[in-house]
Amino acid sequence: MGPTALIGDDVAAGRLIAPFPGVSLPARSYFAYLPVESENGSPTAVFCDWLVQEGQQSARNAMSGR
Repeated sequence: MGPTALIGDDVAAGRLIAPFPGVSLPARSYFAYLPVESENGSPTAVFCDWLVQEGQQSARNAMSGR
């Protein structure tokens, strides 16, 4: 059991099975707390930007059934 955005690819590929079709967990949010002095190009900021991009792509894939 897990958020659709995280398991959607595995369900679509048949690696996981949804025993109760139509049941889903509510969307959740994730937060990153960075020091105020963090620069946009700092490794931590770059990593956080990458996480956001990956999450958005995963959500798009889950919504399209991929």
